[in-house]
This record gives sequence, structure tokens and C-alpha cells, in this order.
Amino acid sequence: MNSFIVRLEDFYRMTKDDRNRMDINKSHYVIPKYQREYAWDDTMILDLINDIEDKDKFLGIIILDAVDDHYEIIDGQQRITTCYMILVALYNAYLTSPREQERIKSIIQPYGDNILVNDSIGEYLTIRENRIEITISEDLSIDIYCQREDFLRAYKCVEKAVNNFAEQNKLRNFYRKLRDCKFLILVNDDHGSTKPVEQMFLDINEKSKLLDPADIFKGHCFENFDDEYADDLKELWVELKKCSISFKKFGIKNLSEYIYDYLLITDNNKITEKLKINGKHYLYGYDMDATENLLKQMIAYGESVVCLYENIDKNEYYFEDLCLDAKNYKATKDHKILKAMFKDILSLDAQYCKLPVMYMVSVLSANSALVNEMQFDTFKRIITNLYVYAVLFALSSNKKSKQVIDYTIRNALNGDGDVLINTLKKAKELRESRIDEFTLPSKCSNFEMLACIYSIMDNYVSSDNWITRKYDRDDDVNLEHFVMPDNDSYVVNWIRENEERTIIPIPIRKTLAKEYKKYTVNYLLIDEKLNRLLRNYDIVEKIKLIKDWFRVVNDYSCLPKHIRIFIEYIEKMDLYQELVEMKSEDEPDKEIFGRKYFEFLDEFFSEQNQSSLLVVLKKGFETTFHN
Repeated sequence: MNSFIVRLEDFYRMTKDDRNRMDINKSHYVIPKYQREYAWDDTMILDLINDIEDKDKFLGIIILDAVDDHYEIIDGQQRITTCYMILVALYNAYLTSPREQERIKSIIQPYGDNILVNDSIGEYLTIRENRIEITISEDLSIDIYCQREDFLRAYKCVEKAVNNFAEQNKLRNFYRKLRDCKFLILVNDDHGSTKPVEQMFLDINEKSKLLDPADIFKGHCFENFDDEYADDLKELWVELKKCSISFKKFGIKNLSEYIYDYLLITDNNKITEKLKINGKHYLYGYDMDATENLLKQMIAYGESVVCLYENIDKNEYYFEDLCLDAKNYKATKDHKILKAMFKDILSLDAQYCKLPVMYMVSVLSANSALVNEMQFDTFKRIITNLYVYAVLFALSSNKKSKQVIDYTIRNALNGDGDVLINTLKKAKELRESRIDEFTLPSKCSNFEMLACIYSIMDNYVSSDNWITRKYDRDDDVNLEHFVMPDNDSYVVNWIRENEERTIIPIPIRKTLAKEYKKYTVNYLLIDEKLNRLLRNYDIVEKIKLIKDWFRVVNDYSCLPKHIRIFIEYIEKMDLYQELVEMKSEDEPDKEIFGRKYFEFLDEFFSEQNQSSLLVVLKKGFETTFHN
């Protein structure tokens, strides 16, 4: 092990002298693929820049591993990358100073090429005339962790700060301070072993809690592996990181969360977010084979879920990889409904509600016997029950508590007996356990969430455990701003019941209209054509048009349940009936009916009235599941 303190300029130049004991055979630094992707946000970047501006700064410990003709950066890649971008920004700030640019270029490219190479993004700096540009490929086979936007955002932050120094005539002073910042370099030059550097990485970061749990987890993986298998481990870690990046679309923020959620659903909820059980790291006591198997299982889990997500956007996909019998039902619309349910589950903002479905997908993907045995009707029923469970889970107040994570589906899939029948039974029990606990939100204008709730309420068939229609924008369904219309003029158009159908505008105060449009009770899910027909008409006219659309005579049963509940509730309001009566008046006083309409709005959106309507909607939801 070799250690020394080096100035930032000498570090990037790879200056080799008695003080800076760099290997003369090394020509650049590499951030290998298995290392953490660039993750600093703007606050962290600006904190570093401001610290440097205050004084030349000690920038901490950098751990390097001597490999072939270069050094691999084991710890410190965030700081090294950020400082490198600062140098690029300084180069560009000296646009009209070729001598200064030449000096900075000698730090960025001391040997003709970029001194800092990042294997996970490929070439990322391009010199055009007298500017250096961040040019990361949009090809995901090159930018394997999708870092392009993060790099562009980070450089924009750095450039703005550096340009600010230039405007204040502080650029030269800042540049000098940056060059004089110091690193403590620790180099593993024992070419026979990676153990010293990995052990040092763990000792420094785990005890001082400098790194996130994923980096500590990786350190324990390397600690568990013998040196001759280290390259195999690096390849596994790259694949695991790819899975975590793909899971960002499901709400997983980073690799630490990915590992944590996987261990929660596959093992138990005793594990902490630091990936420890009873004070010891999760990997304590693991040998090479156990570590390798765990990583492979994590990868297979992620790849199976990502594969499903990609497949559900394909018209020709029919779930045959999860249920072979599904191919016999290609002529039905059931596959489209199943795809919509899967997509909804994976997009819900409550992470733990997704775990049973994700686990089931991973099990089926790895078990061809279960796939062959699964009947399509059973598959539909299981997914429908898990869909209802997930939606209700997402509406619960304890959705972020790991104490409510379900393990019954996992246990049924791994249990004895008739696995599929037991899984269906547990899925039903899971759905039933959530019916009484959920609460409709008082404020919700989100199409996706309301489409989930009202798809279940209107279209769930209890005897079949199936939803016959899933409301979706692709299905020409829109969000109707029912009581308070959605228009920039904040006007309700009162329709006179005369031959000319005279329109009398009722202006609504902007602040009031914006407040009303936050509430759940303002929204219906209706056909897009009907939505256009209703426009920003008054509530009496809208209800009349809705009844005409559904051909209502006396019986409201032809209406979708949630629409029926809204209309029946509103029609029982005395103020609504007064509005109906005013419709037939020959020459209603504009001031009077305008005031009356405001009274109706005030009453409808009152806290008491909203609570009452939400209770009725909840009861309507609950009766959906009665046989």
C-alpha cells in the first residue's frame, strides 16, 4: 500500500516525483463500470465549489487500484468527476485567453487524451475550436446507466458558478485555489491482491458512514470474493446496477433502494435500510457462492420485471411467458386489461404495494412448470385481486411502513400443495384485508389514480374476480371537471331553457376556482366525446346531457356506478333543485341566479358535504365486492 498527499493539479497531471509517488507506467485514471454512477446533486456541487472558493481545501481521501497502464478509482469518483468538470468550465470561461486555456488543457489532457476515463459513459468530452463540450452518447449501450442528463445538469450547475466568478473578477483567484486543493492518495500496488484496497474502502466508509448502503454492500461482496474471481463479481455488479437504473421508472431512486426492497420481500422485514440485521451486515458470514447466488437472484428478479414492463407495450404480447394458457385467449380483450393493470401497479407511488406482483413475476419467469400449469382464468383472478390490493394499499395512510409488507404471496409461491390455488386464495385474502382500511383522498385530480379507483368501482365483477374495463386515456376516457369546469376564463356557462339556448356566463373568482379544482369530488371519468359535449356548462345542463348520453329514463342503473352516485347525491341537494327550477323561468334575474349558483358551489365544496359524498363513494366502492 502506497500513500501520499498531492495537489489537485499534480493529481490530474499524474506528476511523478519524490513527493507524488505515481507509477511512471500509468497514464490515466479509470472509473470502472462496477463503480457508482455520478450522483451528486446541485447542492453538493455548489457546496464543494464554495468551499474551494473560501480557501484551498483538503478534498479528502482518494483510493486507487493500480491496474495495467492506469489507476482504477475505488473511492472518490464523485469528487474527482466534479473537479474535472470544474476544470472544463474554467477552460471554457477563458474563451479569449489561449495561454490560460493551454495551461488548463495540460491538466485535463496531460498526455493528449482525457486523463479521466469513465467506462460507463464512453467518450464524454469533445474539444471544438476553443471550447470543450460534454458530449455523452444517447446510445444506452454506451451510456449504460443513463447518466447523460445528470452529467449535463451537473455541468450546467458548475458552468454557472464558474461564470459567476468571472463576472466578479474572481476567476483567476478561484482557479489558483482549485489547483492547490489537496488529496490524500491511497494506492493499492499489491498486484497479487485486491483485498487491502477493498478492506480499506470498507473501514473508511462503513465506520464513518460516508457512503450509501449499496457501496458498503459492494465492499462486502468484494471482501467475500477471492481475488481470482473479482472480474466475475465486477460483471455481476454492472448487471445489478443496470437493473436498479431500469427500476427508476417504478419509483426506485437508486441501487441502495433496489437492494433493500429485494431483501425485504425475499427475506424479512427485520433488515434495516443500512442493510443490517441485528447489528451485523446482511452479508456477514456469506461465502463466495452464497454471495454470487444472491447477486444472480437480484439480477434475475429485476430483469424479469423489466422484461414484463417492456412487453406490455407490445401489441403481440399475450403473457405466454407467465401463463402458457394465455395464448388460447388472444381473441379476447382480456390481455389489454391485464396490461393496463400491470402498468398501473408498477407506476403507483407506494413502493411496497408492488412487491407481491414483482415477486410473482420473478418466480413465474424462473419456473416453467408453474407457467405451463397456470390457467388463464386463474392468472386473471390473481392479478385482478393483487391490482385491487395495490390500489387500496396506495391509498392507505401507512403505505410507507415496511411493517405492512405482504409475505403471503411469497410464501404461497414457495410453499407446498397446489401452489397456484393457494396463491389465488392468498391474493383474494389480501384484497379483502384492504377493503375496510382504505380512505378516498379528499384532494385528488390525478387521472391515473382516479382511473384506478373508478375502474374497480364501476367494472369489477365479484363472481369472476375480474375487471371488465380498465379506464385509460388510450381507451378514449377523459377526466371531467364536473362541478367546477376546467377553463382559463374561470367561467360557468348557464344554459337557458329556451329555443335559442341562450348562454349566460357566470364568472367564478380565480382563487376559488383553483381551490375547488383540487378536490376529488370535482371529477368524473367519462367518454372523451361526452367530455367535449359537456364543455363548461352549468351543473344542471351537464347532468341532463349525461342522462341523455346514457339514455337514462327513470332507472339510473345504466350509469357507471361512480357517476350514478355523484348525480344521485347532487340531485338530493335543495340548492340544486332550486337551480333546476330557475332553468324554466322565462327571464331569470342574472344577479339572483348567479348568487344562487355561488351558494350551490359553496355548499357542494364545503368540508361537511365533501366528507359526506366521500363516505357515499367509499360505501359504493365496498359494495362492488359483495356477491
